[in-house]
Amino acid sequence: MFEVALLMRNRFLALEVYEEWFEGIMSRRAWKSFVTETPGMSQFRQTMFSRLVPNLRAIGLVSPRIVPRYEKVGLTRYMNGLAADRLDGAGMIADLDRVA
Repeated sequence: MFEVALLMRNRFLALEVYEEWFEGIMSRRAWKSFVTETPGMSQFRQTMFSRLVPNLRAIGLVSPRIVPRYEKVGLTRYMNGLAADRLDGAGMIADLDRVA
């Protein structure tokens, strides 16, 4: 599951858009910075991983052996969030309002 989380994180870098339209205009590093710091994408990733990572933990797919890999890519900050069985609609909306 770690690989899936990593693929999801990397997918939203839109590197295919960079390669097709912006490769000659800006560096890959500048593109990654631009994409990761765009407010909408930042909020989307935060919401996505705040839901995904706690659920992976809750169902036992984040073992102590794999935690360092999550740390390395910055996903452990979501580890202590609420899993789906502890969420309700009002709490989810409140979370979105806090991010907005």
